[in-house]
Amino acid sequence: MLNQQRHGKAYYAINEWGKWSGHWGPSSHASPHIPRTVHAWVLASYLLSNLQASGTTLVCTQCYGFGGANFSWWPEDGTDVGKPTGLPTRADSGVWSRTFERALVFANPGSGKASPAAAVQVPLPAGRTYREALGQSQLLSGGALRLGVNESAVLVWA
Repeated sequence: MLNQQRHGKAYYAINEWGKWSGHWGPSSHASPHIPRTVHAWVLASYLLSNLQASGTTLVCTQCYGFGGANFSWWPEDGTDVGKPTGLPTRADSGVWSRTFERALVFANPGSGKASPAAAVQVPLPAGRTYREALGQSQLLSGGALRLGVNESAVLVWA
C-alpha cells in the first residue's frame, strides 16, 4: 500500500464483514453486527497505511450502497488524530505502529520473530493518558498495551 502511494497511485481497501443473505436489496441486508475488533482493525490499518492517497470502506458482504447497511463511514473514522509525525514502523515483536500529532496507532498481525502467534506488550510513552478511539477505556501513561494476534488499537490523547 505504501509503495503504491509513493509511486503516485491511490489505494482503496474494500473490507466486507458478515454473511451475505443471497438476496439483493436493502431489506435483505439488515445492519449486521460488526465486531469492534473488526472495525478497529480496519481503522488502524487505514491510519497505518495512509500517505494521503488512500481510502477504506467497511460494509457487510455484498452490501455496497444499501443505505443503512452501508458502513463506509463510522463516527470513529472522524477521530482527530492530527497529522502523522512519521511513517509506520514494524517492531521485532511484529507490531506495526505509527505516531500522529494526537494519537498512537498499533496493529499486531502476528508475525513477530520470537513467537508469531503470541500476544505482545507494547510500551506506551510516559506523560500522557490515552483513550481508545473505539471505546472509553483509559490507559495511564507509562503503562503497556497488550495486543493479541489480529488486534489493534487507536489511542488518542485523553
